[in-house]
Amino acid sequence: MTERLETVWGGYSPLRRAYRRIRPGWMARLTASGGAIDRFVGEFGLTVRHGPFAGMRFPDAARGHASFLAAKLLGAYERELHPLLLEAVAGGPAAVVDIGSAEGYYVVGLAMRSGPGVEVIGFETDPGGRKVCREMAALNGVAARVRLLSRCDPQALSAVLPERAFVLCDCEGYEVDLLDPRRVPNLATSTILAELHPLVVPEVEARMRERFGTTHDIVVVNPGPRPPSDWDELADVDGQTAFRLLSEGAPSPDRAAAFRRCWAIMTPIG
Repeated sequence: MTERLETVWGGYSPLRRAYRRIRPGWMARLTASGGAIDRFVGEFGLTVRHGPFAGMRFPDAARGHASFLAAKLLGAYERELHPLLLEAVAGGPAAVVDIGSAEGYYVVGLAMRSGPGVEVIGFETDPGGRKVCREMAALNGVAARVRLLSRCDPQALSAVLPERAFVLCDCEGYEVDLLDPRRVPNLATSTILAELHPLVVPEVEARMRERFGTTHDIVVVNPGPRPPSDWDELADVDGQTAFRLLSEGAPSPDRAAAFRRCWAIMTPIG
């Protein structure tokens, strides 16, 4: 029963994201985690402090709307992916496509770290997320290279995906339907970094290996710990508050493993 609840409500679950769409920003600040994040922002502001997107600014509208805002501002969010993201855009992709782009952390960050001619396309069904993303793109001077679209399906992805693109995908288990080179042919030549959701689709890793095993090198990346001592900003913060700031969806440290996801980085061969 606990595992089922974690599937439908934990982390990035569709139900939790739907709740965020209708929740007023001020309501988020009334929770323990929201209050901790609000205090962090009050002390350190809305500029990313570390990691590959250091210097990127969030608009004030992100408060109460962006998921895991403190972790993103610290540069702690999904830090296992940092070298993979930088390597992918350093290779000069024809385009960057972010599926499940939310408030734009990756859309804007990757636009800032990509070459000046690279278009970054974000798919996000939440209009509030797209609105914050537009504000953040303008705030960071990359609005001209960012294109935001709503629902992504194989047809919509095929319509925008060139050969040799970089695809970042986090879509709650829908990756099994979407990431299929038979339906989206240019995936066969693209670098793909996909968050996998085995609690939603238990066979997801096997399906990815079956589809891309002959065209891509595939490495599964598992999340690591987030010791507060890695960030000077948390030196004077108690352990429970530090956990709330660094947590990516888990309600408590002893249940963190159940809320963590893994990623597959799939790089074209040759």
